[in-house]
Amino acid sequence: MNQPIRKKPALRISPLETIGYTAAIKTFNMDKSTQVTPELQKHLKRLFESFCTGIRSVKAVKPKHYLEEKGLDYRKLNIGFCSGQFHHRKSEEWRKPYIDLGILTPSKAPVNYPSRKAYTCFGFYSVVFPLMNQQNQIVNLFAIRIKLAQQKEEYLNTEGVYPCYPSLLTRRLYITSTIIEAASIVQSGTLDSRESVIALNNGNWLPQHKELISGLEQLEEIIRVKN
Repeated sequence: MNQPIRKKPALRISPLETIGYTAAIKTFNMDKSTQVTPELQKHLKRLFESFCTGIRSVKAVKPKHYLEEKGLDYRKLNIGFCSGQFHHRKSEEWRKPYIDLGILTPSKAPVNYPSRKAYTCFGFYSVVFPLMNQQNQIVNLFAIRIKLAQQKEEYLNTEGVYPCYPSLLTRRLYITSTIIEAASIVQSGTLDSRESVIALNNGNWLPQHKELISGLEQLEEIIRVKN
């Protein structure tokens, strides 16, 4: 007796607008021709590790309070705090990789010592989230500046995905508009081994989002998470 032919489940998009993308993302001062090379990745990783230490400081009261309001736990998620002072009292040689990354930008602000240079710092006084490449290396940062009268969000560049590239075994993919929404899903612990979540860049599709979806050969369902 012939066995019935099992059809591969259709890709259900529920609900999801047409998968396109726009590159109109607000970034910091990074030169778009600059790539986060393997050498610069090391410095970016080291910097974010220092941010993770910073969020655990007893002085980091405001960033902890902000995360509590959002229902996020820095002890369960990969979140850091940038006080904007990591480059203080450092040599120009030490600062160079962060200048190359676009994290430090020369400024005309006055300084106490004429021999020292002033810099504008990416994500000054902010809660920081890392974006990853396919090799699970940090290639971008998303910062929410919480000390301003009106909070401001910044991406260092347009690379990477948050929280990471989905497993190739992913069957169900959740897509959120914001990193905060994706972080909440990750923290909830409700995803099983065949489910993943990614965040768009403040609701905007970038080429990497479209490409990673096309590479998930076992994907059966996409769920667009909307508030």
